Amino acid sequence: MKVAVADTLPHAGRMLLLDDILVCTPDSLSARLSVRALPGLPASEDSLPAWVGLEYMAQAVAAWAGQRELTRGRQVRPGLLLGTRLFKSTLARLPLGLSLEVAIHKVLEDSTGVGVFDCEVRAPGLVQSAEIKAFMPEDVYAYLKDGQNDG
Repeated sequence: MKVAVADTLPHAGRMLLLDDILVCTPDSLSARLSVRALPGLPASEDSLPAWVGLEYMAQAVAAWAGQRELTRGRQVRPGLLLGTRLFKSTLARLPLGLSLEVAIHKVLEDSTGVGVFDCEVRAPGLVQSAEIKAFMPEDVYAYLKDGQNDG
């Protein structure tokens, strides 16, 4: 089932960073995007810091989760980025206009909605990799509200 990126993510406007989903399977997703200036992020005139690749990876994980929800006949819902580890990049900055492919693969997922994903961003001369840990509770807003009452 081919689905538009905007239908799989709880993002909108200039913060919708993925341009196209190339392939989505039960355990993986690959997408394409072009590096562009983003509101609120430090950018020189011609590049973004390499760590923006982590957001590309996180949006690919969110698009995978959104596609899965749509396949199950459910609405797309927001999740939470719990953390990353082992981020590596062959470039310190990402040139604006560079066409990238981001790929994620689910390593594990537990019954509470926590998942771990191996992620890569690739382009000529660029390889980025990281592990992303994400959480998608049934109701993220109730989860966050309950968390505020714990302390």
